[in-house]
Amino acid sequence: MNIQDVKNSNWALSKLEYGGIVEGYDDISQCMGIILTTVPSSVPGDPEFGCGIWTMVDKSVNNIGQMVKLMADSLIKYEPRITIRKFVYELVVNEFGQYIVRFKINWTTDIREGSRFQYSVLSLAEDDQQQKVGFDYTFDFQLS
Repeated sequence: MNIQDVKNSNWALSKLEYGGIVEGYDDISQCMGIILTTVPSSVPGDPEFGCGIWTMVDKSVNNIGQMVKLMADSLIKYEPRITIRKFVYELVVNEFGQYIVRFKINWTTDIREGSRFQYSVLSLAEDDQQQKVGFDYTFDFQLS
């Protein structure tokens, strides 16, 4: 893929495919994942970049409110293209018998898929059901 194939001003190199590109909503979702999985102080150019949820490793279920706040604060600061609608969580036992908290972050954006304009405001009359419902990003975090 080369730069002429990019049809959206919101794009990045794919984390999953060597030489691949993600665009639009997939780019935003990938950026959310990068923010949430980056430990603060690990990026030399921006030591505050990342999510402080990693300070919560080995904490109990009683700290879920703090975890949500840490995730929300980092997403609000580093991903201005989204509006977070709600956080939902559930306790899950993974295939290794470990407890994890599965967070589902429901978000929306004013960015139009396929648009070369970074911030296009959508009208309510548009028939794009995904825009009206929003998108979900799922993030699993292991507890002790």
